[in-house]
Amino acid sequence: MITQEHALNAALSNILNGPFVAQFSLERLLKDPSTKAETVAAFVKQNPEIKLLQSLGFEGRQIPDERHDKLIELCPNIKRIHLLSCDRSRRNFKPIVNWIRRCTQIDSLWLPLINECWPQFAGLTQIRELNIHEWKTSDSRLEYFNLVESLPNLTAVHCKPQNDLECLELIPLPRQIKLLKLDFARDKCSRTALNCFSNLEDLDLSHNTPESLSDEILQSLALPSLTALKLTSNSQLTNEGIASLTRFTHLTNLQLSFCKNIGDDALCVLLQYLDFSILSLNGCSKITERGLSHLESQKNLFSLAIGGGEDICDISFMQSLQNLKMLFIENSQLDGTENSLPMLTHLKKLALLAIWNAPCIDDIAVSALRGMTQLVNFQLENSGITLEGAAVVNQLTKKKIIWIG
Repeated sequence: MITQEHALNAALSNILNGPFVAQFSLERLLKDPSTKAETVAAFVKQNPEIKLLQSLGFEGRQIPDERHDKLIELCPNIKRIHLLSCDRSRRNFKPIVNWIRRCTQIDSLWLPLINECWPQFAGLTQIRELNIHEWKTSDSRLEYFNLVESLPNLTAVHCKPQNDLECLELIPLPRQIKLLKLDFARDKCSRTALNCFSNLEDLDLSHNTPESLSDEILQSLALPSLTALKLTSNSQLTNEGIASLTRFTHLTNLQLSFCKNIGDDALCVLLQYLDFSILSLNGCSKITERGLSHLESQKNLFSLAIGGGEDICDISFMQSLQNLKMLFIENSQLDGTENSLPMLTHLKKLALLAIWNAPCIDDIAVSALRGMTQLVNFQLENSGITLEGAAVVNQLTKKKIIWIG
């Protein structure tokens, strides 16, 4: 998860230097279940971008063998093991557990869906990040508690709670946790439980229900070390709750995409008191040009996503965002006028640019961007360009990558 500018720089570097390889099983990676260890070495040598591989998955009843050993040896970026795709009837994970214990570079684990198997993963002292795809208290309370208690170096927990948030209260050392992800939570958040994580730096409360996250709950959080907060798709939040975030004085990464009841007033307050490196505002239909104009104060902004109020055309504030490297704009009225699309030419460090749903951009407008030769990827979707404009887009697109804004 990208939480700070240095981490975003690393992720961007991976993307620019080659395909961003996120997760593969060995068989899918090599496309041949009979591949030998020697062939793995040759494959990595022929495809050096594979060294960016970060997560390795096991499927069905697969177990590690000498090929996995070779891949781990050659790909030092593999830090996570993903077991969600294992056979649901599988009960024996000891071969995988023993292999993980030998591979000291692995510090992140996605548990299998069968909670009866979780005790087998106890005592993996190198694990710092634990991901539980579905939390059901009635099914997995004891297994979860015993497992978490056995991981002394745990600092990050990803949990998708289906019924309640008792998973928080079962973490024995909450002050040790730096990253907490509770997306799609349905039960009312416990202010007391959340505030026990007093050293939390990164909190993800995306897609929570109104019962799980409200302005009142947001205002009650006391997390003095928070640097990253993700509130994507929480339409129940209003200006009152968002404006209260100014008390998080270290906050540099804020994601409010599709929080449709947040408007200019809250944004203006945030931008007055906080200095952001990552800010996501796309899908916030009540944020207008008035609010966006205050972005000119954000000199250190590295990644920005805007758009949702379809009347946005004036982006003259972009002139001051000299450190911007990633920009995503959707649902706008950008055109070729002086304070509109041509303002992007001031962004000399911009590497990734995506503009979606901008019907007023035509061939003349897009031609103003011809000089942006530093771009690595430029995506223009649902515009008014013809083949002539498409040629400009293609000229400014050096690599076909997946947009991560």
